[in-house]
Amino acid sequence: MRVSPSLRRLTAAFAVALLPFGLAQGGVHAQSTGDATARSVTNVAEASWDEGGARQRISSNIVRFEVSAQPAVPPSIRVYRRAPGTGAGSELVYRTPRCTASAAPAQRLSALNTGDLAGGAPAISSTSTATVQQTDRLRGGEPLFFEINAAAANRDPAAIDSLTVVLTTIEGDRETMTVFETEANSGIFAGVIDTLRIPPAVVQEDCRLSVGADSRITVAAVRPGSDATLVSADVTVLVDPFGMVFDSETGEPVSGARVTLVNADTGAPAIVFAPDGVTAWPSSVVSGQTITDGAGNAFPMAAGEFWFPLTTQGRFRLAVEPPAPYTAPLCRAARGARPGHAPERPALCDPRRILR
Repeated sequence: MRVSPSLRRLTAAFAVALLPFGLAQGGVHAQSTGDATARSVTNVAEASWDEGGARQRISSNIVRFEVSAQPAVPPSIRVYRRAPGTGAGSELVYRTPRCTASAAPAQRLSALNTGDLAGGAPAISSTSTATVQQTDRLRGGEPLFFEINAAAANRDPAAIDSLTVVLTTIEGDRETMTVFETEANSGIFAGVIDTLRIPPAVVQEDCRLSVGADSRITVAAVRPGSDATLVSADVTVLVDPFGMVFDSETGEPVSGARVTLVNADTGAPAIVFAPDGVTAWPSSVVSGQTITDGAGNAFPMAAGEFWFPLTTQGRFRLAVEPPAPYTAPLCRAARGARPGHAPERPALCDPRRILR
């Protein structure tokens, strides 16, 4: 049989045009590899027509190709601290977390820090925002913000899912929280918790993390439906040392001394902030006595201790009013001064040391 050139061209055109749409020979084969699914597709295109009273048929070559599902993004945790000043940092969206226990200490948290995290809070709250910057270090006393990317916890694309997070410190504190998706079907979970300097003593599940000097916090997300850890991250905590008023003869701490942080340029009391960098802090405190910030949070001091967490940039001095029978400050006189010459050792005063 002779097929005209135009018919051959038409046949070829049919074969090319039907290749993507023809009947699959051998079907679709799927093979699962880990979390991704690879599909092997085999296809043959056919063209048929009537010529000279006979049915003609032609098939294309066999075409096979692999289609692999995009692998899931591995889970991750990002940790943030509140960005200093205004206009710096990025915006973090979160829903108020839920603590496992409804503890009275949670009510003492500053509203400027985390708001109400007590267990009696609504299961899912409206979103809040904070201006933050990513970090792997935190100051003791400031809030810890975190964001977890966990596609495996996005179980219902039409709902706001929840995720259990366990936070622990090397001092033995442990806090269990439920955090929520920032929006449905996002797989992004965010939360925040306050940190608290030691002392006071560590109390587990009180909705705040107690940390000491050079501490470390571990943030661990729990895999839904199990006790296994889905992903975790560590945060180093730096705690500024407390000031100390002590007896210059015995070295023993002295409580009851009023210590004021003074702006050295203006002579006025300094503007002081709590560890969160927002809440007001008294510029004058009494050594060894509990300090209460502007939000009503109490910070116990050990014997002789005082603390000014944060202030603005500038030059400052300490003014000390000692309790009886002490006098202050302890000064060391200049030595080796000759007429027309600077002293070999300048006069020095340490306002934290108290003379009897």
